[in-house]
Amino acid sequence: MPASDLRAALAGAPDILVTTPKCIRDCLAAGLLQPASISESLEILVLDEADLLLQFGFGDDLKALTPAIPRSCQCLLMSATSSPDVDQLKKLILHNPFVLTLSEVDVKDEVISKNVQQFWISCSASDKLLYVLALLKLELVLKKVLIFTNTIGAGFRLKLFFEKFGIRSAILNAELPQNSRLHILEEFNAGLFDYLIATDDSQTKEKEQANRDKDMDSRKSRKGAKPKIDSEFGVVRGIDFKNVYTVINFDMPSSASGYVHRIGRTGRAYSAGASVSLVSPDEMEIFEEIKSFLGEEDIGTNTIMPFSLLTKDAVESLRYRAE
Repeated sequence: MPASDLRAALAGAPDILVTTPKCIRDCLAAGLLQPASISESLEILVLDEADLLLQFGFGDDLKALTPAIPRSCQCLLMSATSSPDVDQLKKLILHNPFVLTLSEVDVKDEVISKNVQQFWISCSASDKLLYVLALLKLELVLKKVLIFTNTIGAGFRLKLFFEKFGIRSAILNAELPQNSRLHILEEFNAGLFDYLIATDDSQTKEKEQANRDKDMDSRKSRKGAKPKIDSEFGVVRGIDFKNVYTVINFDMPSSASGYVHRIGRTGRAYSAGASVSLVSPDEMEIFEEIKSFLGEEDIGTNTIMPFSLLTKDAVESLRYRAE
């Protein structure tokens, strides 16, 4: 946001300010916010998704804010997990904290909305493009559709494949500049296109760590390197996808919790939704883990059912076009 817009927004003395640590630090550095005014007026500070703040490099930004936080301020720190980063953040922000640990949710009834129907299709890895094409061209899934891949390269290949058949889609991944990601998300939420191909954030972080390890070992020149992956970007957490009806797992996630977070992009606010997972033989092990995690012994509760609408004959009728 331009400094002029920030100045105008802050001049109105808002009761609630929703921002990022970096933006606060920038406002302090630019004189748009004064430490004294924060000390005088700040009553409640909420740090959401605290387990990600230090992991994503916001430590220095938070340190710039802490001297201005009054002792009388009520600080709330929310975290999905406990980690050394969270402990460090507690020491930085909180004074004599009271820890409230919520009980685990019932996997069968609450992790995935009962309004979301879950399906799966068994196919070879080499046939996944054909199967996802059949789902879209035969209109067997309702729009809007969010398609997950495990790698950025797979996402680009899928988009190019769709273009051959006149299917308009967009890509969302951590290699794209932030302004491009925001623009794509705005267009998707506005309904300008119905298919969004997203690379899961956990897979992106694993790739980023592998790249860092490789860089440390090789110490080679960065000339001609691929675009830098933005570690602050996440598809599963923190992004507001509007009116997504169908989630397609083009690649299966690496964990059961990853599956749950992906499927959570549909069925929001008690609306209906569906998911379709393409499962290759190599992915059967994680698929069985997911079914076990969801507790499929109770039929009808979080059951992942075979996708019977798509027949082998229908798929084969498109093979000559796909190849």
